[in-house]
Amino acid sequence: MTTDIVGEDEIDAPCDIISDIGIEDAVDSGYTDISADAGDVPELTYETIGFEDGELPRKGSFIFYNNWDNYGVKDTIEMISPDGSYKGIRMYAKRVWSFGIGLNGSTIAFSTNDPYQQERYGLNIYDAIQNTWLLKNGELPVQISFGPVNDECHNFLSDNKTLLMCRRANFRPDPQYMAISDPYRILVYDLIEAKEEYLTPLDSRYNDYAADVRYDGIILFNRNTISARTIDIMTLNRATGDIGLLLKDANTPVFSRDGKKVLFRKKGSNKLFMADADSLDNPVVLVDGVNQSISEYAFSPDGEEIAYTIEDRASNCSDLMVVKKDGTESRKILDCSDEKKFITVIKWVDVE
Repeated sequence: MTTDIVGEDEIDAPCDIISDIGIEDAVDSGYTDISADAGDVPELTYETIGFEDGELPRKGSFIFYNNWDNYGVKDTIEMISPDGSYKGIRMYAKRVWSFGIGLNGSTIAFSTNDPYQQERYGLNIYDAIQNTWLLKNGELPVQISFGPVNDECHNFLSDNKTLLMCRRANFRPDPQYMAISDPYRILVYDLIEAKEEYLTPLDSRYNDYAADVRYDGIILFNRNTISARTIDIMTLNRATGDIGLLLKDANTPVFSRDGKKVLFRKKGSNKLFMADADSLDNPVVLVDGVNQSISEYAFSPDGEEIAYTIEDRASNCSDLMVVKKDGTESRKILDCSDEKKFITVIKWVDVE
């Protein structure tokens, strides 16, 4: 069962949601279609997920963000210029749970719900199943992940051919918790070979998520130790499989395009930190939210600015801001209350 955690001071997770109830020992992540007649369950298509194309991205530098609609219509992925002068809608779907965008702006990976999850898997918890789809400019979206999974943390690597994700797999009904799943794990999807591979082990003690790649190929990611309710930034050497602790009580590393600078947060702080990628021991405070939580952030492609979201607590949403890399000239480019936006992911790319 998915449950809201009491606050960012205690834990951080994709979309501020984490599964820490009913996680069992490591199990096979295969699945069985439990419907009485699988032929009666519609296949997922772009129509069943409610996909509608919007306008193609313009050339230039743009911040992409999702909007969870709270007004009875569809979710969106939208675009805004760094000065806020241009806004556009790239696509619509019934749900845009998470997304990533290729570095040239031409490809989007997004996860969206299966409206037939109860018929297919016996699950009646809203949004439990979130499969990943791939949208290329001028084409219809194609489903690339399947089964009772919930995909998040989409992040294209610099080769534009590889997609990092985090996933809770093997969702299944449970008489006590309504539903249970495996914990979050990090996986990589090869967009050329259409193959995926888990990079962190299936271990009921941990949730692993929010991965990004340093200039030398080392992956940094969040590890939540479930029983202790702690979160640390870890390293993963993909070549050897070795995992190590980099910084305790810190979370959500996001690299600059060249992989040499990293943004992150610390437990108990509403500050956004920036550090050299090799060592996070002596960071500088880029933004101090004081009494407001900073949730999402991304470097501009040239590394000179940073976009971030900061909460508007009274309106239960987050404004979109841009600041220089030295922490000066912070400006609001989207007021979530005025624009009626609920943003959970931001990405900044140069559209070619």
